[in-house]
Amino acid sequence: MSCVLVHRAVKQLINVEDPVNICDLVFGYISEYVTFLQPVKGKARNNWNIYSAWSLFLGDVSTLKLVTDPKELSFERTKT
Repeated sequence: MSCVLVHRAVKQLINVEDPVNICDLVFGYISEYVTFLQPVKGKARNNWNIYSAWSLFLGDVSTLKLVTDPKELSFERTKT
């Protein structure tokens, strides 16, 4: 995981307004960025199924993305 993603994750943990279950947060990030697939001969990788043990491990957790608010464009920023 890159340094930027780690910093975003930490920032989100610190800035959480509502109490959140840390397990839900971690599993949400994992489910968004890590996937184990079951290889199938003769099929393209994008058509492989998700490994059943991985689906069982994650359960029905919802995915979370590490995103930040976009910076507002200004004339000064667009000059360069």
